[in-house]
Amino acid sequence: MTSLSWRKEIGLEQKLKTLDDEFNQWVHLSAANHAFEKHHTQVLALTGHLKGLRRSTEKIFNDARQHDTILADAGATEALILGIRRIWEFFRSKLVQRFDCRLRPFLQLADELAWSCYEPALAAARSARREPPLVFLNGGLSPFALSRDRAFRAEDVPGQPLAPETYDVVLEHLPIAVIGVPWHQTAHLPDLPVVAHETGHAVEQNFGLQDEVLKALGRSLAGSARRRDWEAWADESFADLWGTLTLGPAFVSSLMDFVADDPNKLNNEVSAAKDKYPTADLRIRLCLRVLERMGFDKAAETLKTEWGRQYGRDGMPAGYAQDAVAVADAVLDASFSGLGGAGPLLDLPHLRFQADDDNYACKGADERGRGRPAESASTVRCLVTAARHLYDQDPQAYVHKECNKGLICDAQGLIKPGTRAGERELKEAEKENLANLSEEAGSTWFAEFKKWANPVADG
Repeated sequence: MTSLSWRKEIGLEQKLKTLDDEFNQWVHLSAANHAFEKHHTQVLALTGHLKGLRRSTEKIFNDARQHDTILADAGATEALILGIRRIWEFFRSKLVQRFDCRLRPFLQLADELAWSCYEPALAAARSARREPPLVFLNGGLSPFALSRDRAFRAEDVPGQPLAPETYDVVLEHLPIAVIGVPWHQTAHLPDLPVVAHETGHAVEQNFGLQDEVLKALGRSLAGSARRRDWEAWADESFADLWGTLTLGPAFVSSLMDFVADDPNKLNNEVSAAKDKYPTADLRIRLCLRVLERMGFDKAAETLKTEWGRQYGRDGMPAGYAQDAVAVADAVLDASFSGLGGAGPLLDLPHLRFQADDDNYACKGADERGRGRPAESASTVRCLVTAARHLYDQDPQAYVHKECNKGLICDAQGLIKPGTRAGERELKEAEKENLANLSEEAGSTWFAEFKKWANPVADG
């Protein structure tokens, strides 16, 4: 009979090998002309990070071999391998949703929307490439209400280290943000503008805009006792601003539907520095100001009137309503170094949803409402906006005419094979560099990962 140490050694070697096999399979699945080709750079970046963890784990394994400490080190090594696997499963499970033919068209549309709202930042940034977010379906009521510090969840294994909450810090190091949208949104595209809000979070984090957002608020509210509250709400306020910039009136209409609640509650709502969000009324006021700065004065007035039928006030002291305008202006007029520093955010190339875009979306809505393909809505942003326009005009007709199904079919005509719309295909040398940089980044934070993967041995 072979020795226990030898059996342990061969077993660990095979467990490491399964990681290689898994990563190589997904790189292949995401290559050109394969099912996941639009996710190729995301897969390269993610598997690169995890290969960095794997490489460091293998070094520990090889040291144990060399010093004949396999049995002593086997538990710690196995915990590291499972830690890598559990992080990978967090992302793999979301990619795998695209294997379901019933979910794939919706997820493709949502991915393209996230990309279209992210690409202007990527194009403007002077930093290293950061991958766009990955959309997936989950049981959350609304991404608008999804706290960012709860966005990353690893597989929960009762009684094991690496409880889900302990993964949050580790997973924030990884190169892909995730956007969870409710399962029922597959049947209700008018709510899809929420993706633009969540993409705003990814932009702010990926391109290091947080400090500059706070500085812009500080300049605008200098000397104000209310400044501390607005700084606490800065992340969510920026995401609302980004959503409005990228989708215009459709985003604000969608946001109104999401935050709508008992009028007695919202008309007396109070938020403070301990809260992540300003009040619903302040959020709407902020977005309406962005619409005005974008040139959508008529739409802003219409939405303001609609909001005012039920709401239009909150329980905040005097001054906060005026602050919403000042905060919007401060961020829109700021020039962010993380986005190239070339000028005001409002003028970032290809970011702002234009009046012409909205006109094409309205024409597309009319076409789809008459049972024809929404050909005029020739971009994903316009198509999602068309869905919102149709629903706002007549919700019952939207359902009766099966507009949701028709618009998802229209989206399939917009999403072409190859890279995402407008994305430059990377050369092989660039892909290799992306993978290598990601692997080095993974190796760099291995020590931190190790604390979570095996806290008993490490501590």
